[in-house]
Amino acid sequence: MHIDTTRPLEIAASPLKRIGLFLLSPVMAAVSLFPILYTWGTPDANSLVVFFCYIGVVLFSACGVLILWRTLKETGTVIEIRPDGIRDIRDIRVAAEVIPWSAVLDIYTWTYQRQSIMVVSIPQEVEQTLNLTRIARWSRKANTSLGADGLCISASGLKISYDQLLDATLQYLAAWQTAQENP
Repeated sequence: MHIDTTRPLEIAASPLKRIGLFLLSPVMAAVSLFPILYTWGTPDANSLVVFFCYIGVVLFSACGVLILWRTLKETGTVIEIRPDGIRDIRDIRVAAEVIPWSAVLDIYTWTYQRQSIMVVSIPQEVEQTLNLTRIARWSRKANTSLGADGLCISASGLKISYDQLLDATLQYLAAWQTAQENP
C-alpha cells in the first residue's frame, strides 16, 4: 500500500471490533463462574481452582467495562501518522504529544500471545518529556521485562490491520529519513 507521506494519515477506531471483544467478556466471566456455582456448598468450594475462578470473574468483568469505556471514548481518529512523527490523538492509549521521527531509534514488531504490537523505541530522555497515559506508564516496565522495550502501539480496535499500521509507519519514517538526507 502506497501512502502520500506528505500529508497526515488519520487512523480511526473500529467500534465493531471493540463490540465483538466486549461481547466476549460476559461469556468468559460466565465460564469462570460455572465452577463456582457447580461446587457451591461442597467441600470443593474452597479449592484453589475455585479461587482462580473468582479472579477470572472479576478480571473478565473489569475487562468488559474497560472495553466498553474505550469503545465510547475512542471514536473518530485515534492515531495520526504525520510527516514529523506519530501521535496518539485521543490521549488514552500512549501519549498525546507527537513522537518525532528524529527521536525514533527503532520500530519493530513484538508478538505476545499471538497479537502483534508495534514497538517504537525512543531515548529515555525523550520518553520522559512525553505525557504518557496511565496505562502506558503502568504497562511500560512489564512490557520491557517481556521483551518490548519502547512505546507499544497496537492495531487492536482500529479500522486497519497491524500490517497496514506497521507499513504506513515505516513509510513515513523512511520519507522523513530521506528528507533529512536530501534537504
